[in-house]
Amino acid sequence: MKNILLATTALVMVAGVASAEITITGSATAGLAREGTGPTKAVTAVAAHADWTTAANAHQAAVKALNDGEKLLALDTVAADAATQVTANKALAKTVAAKLALLELQNDMGRAAVVSAAATNATSADMDTYMEVALTAGASVETDGGLGMSTAVSIDAGTGYDFADDDGFDSAKSGSAGGRGGNVGLDHVTLSGGFGSLKMSKNNIAHLVDGDDDAAGDLKFSGAMGNTSYNIVADVAKDGKGETAADKVDTAWSADVSTTMGGVAMRVAMDEESGYAVSASMAVGGGLTVSVDSKKEAAEADKAAGVANNGIDLTYTSGAISVGADYDSVNDGDRYGYNVAYTTGNSMKITYKSDEDNDWTATVSMPLGGGVTAAGGVNYTQDAYLGVSFSF
Repeated sequence: MKNILLATTALVMVAGVASAEITITGSATAGLAREGTGPTKAVTAVAAHADWTTAANAHQAAVKALNDGEKLLALDTVAADAATQVTANKALAKTVAAKLALLELQNDMGRAAVVSAAATNATSADMDTYMEVALTAGASVETDGGLGMSTAVSIDAGTGYDFADDDGFDSAKSGSAGGRGGNVGLDHVTLSGGFGSLKMSKNNIAHLVDGDDDAAGDLKFSGAMGNTSYNIVADVAKDGKGETAADKVDTAWSADVSTTMGGVAMRVAMDEESGYAVSASMAVGGGLTVSVDSKKEAAEADKAAGVANNGIDLTYTSGAISVGADYDSVNDGDRYGYNVAYTTGNSMKITYKSDEDNDWTATVSMPLGGGVTAAGGVNYTQDAYLGVSFSF
């Protein structure tokens, strides 16, 4: 009887597993890389140079004041009249003040020189290895009534490398020494049906206006009507309203609508903090695509005088060559940029891009077959890498 009961239980479990669709996807990457001086050090060098220039100009003014005062003090010790004595006394006070200012400025210049030299002489780190494997296991089922339910779990092991001027090696994963350990995380649980889909992922969903700064949403509802799609993201556990930078970009909800009319792809997004993003893109023909956008993020919307960032992007493709240019209205030293890409006959792609601040990046990639791609790059901060990757 016990054997029959165990066999029946096993059949029920197997039947339950068989009714679910199981998928396993992943990627792996490995190579050599280094982290450069980084934009912070570059900015420090510029700031130090500006401090040096300011101190030098003030130093010259102090020297002139000192010389002028000493010329007046060259008068006889006993002045011929009271007016001349007053002038001499003023010159003496001016000279003492100039000498004190001169000493202070010399100290400032010395400090600025040290900072400037340290920033200018900063060098990139040595090359190091990186190896990372990411796996995602997903499962989905559907009820007799047509309600779908899916979930996914991710496993990440090793130390990766992100090629960007503000990034680099991933933090060593938990586990064994040397970053050979791993992390396991629940990605999401999603319900779907004729109503659309509802995704649940605690503090792991990017908002629809300011996703770069606020990716702590908990729920995302998505739906569509014809060629129009819409999304709503909600942060169930929104922080309290405060004055910190984190509070100002923490939104309770955001929403967007996307559609295509007359060949123009349009999108409108807004959030609880009065942030918004509007964009439109159209292929005008001859390989040219024009895109325009306007965006005000929550942090800017919170300011009384916050301004929107309006931009335009142009992309042109002709055969193996593509070029692009973009312009933003906010004067932040990075208003315009450009990029050029060339794809050779064996599918090797060479890309170069830069901007107003000459923050340039050059990359090359080439498929090797079997889903394997070799890639390398270098940028203005002296970040550099060379590696291979594949997905499955």
